Amino acid sequence: MYANPLPIKTWGFNHGFDRLDRFWLMKTNKRKFVKIFGRITLLLQRSLGIKVKRYPLSYYAGSNWLNLTHESVTYVFKFLKEKPRFIEKLQYSRATDEIWIQSIIMNSNLKDLVIHNDLRYIDWETGPDYPRILNNSDLEKIKISKALFARKFDFKKEKINIDSFIMSLNDCIPNE
Repeated sequence: MYANPLPIKTWGFNHGFDRLDRFWLMKTNKRKFVKIFGRITLLLQRSLGIKVKRYPLSYYAGSNWLNLTHESVTYVFKFLKEKPRFIEKLQYSRATDEIWIQSIIMNSNLKDLVIHNDLRYIDWETGPDYPRILNNSDLEKIKISKALFARKFDFKKEKINIDSFIMSLNDCIPNE
């Protein structure tokens, strides 16, 4: 997993801390409403000095796509069982799926074992969609990336030649 300490300069909303420090009412599927309402309430909370008191630990963030060991998952569940207040504090937060697990692991004795790589091939650069919807022309780039997973495909638009891709990956696996 990626785990970068907050604040993160490229994250808006106070470099990630407003995700934790403000109330975000996100219980609707109406994305445009959430975006507009969220910005209005954020401005109001900032101007009135309204803040949520954070759970006391150092916060880390990264991709919400994670690869965790059994030991890590066990530790996360143990932490949540022993410290239910941590999740309660995140109830009205925004996009904490990119924060909560990283923060738990990086505040544990497992932090030195973290490999800062989510093993995903995601193209945020070439568009036209962001992330780019991958197709057969991307298979060679995925193969040389050494990623174990790729995001995102639209199988309704194009039949991806996964079989030949998997066969070519088998060529990359060393013989014993």
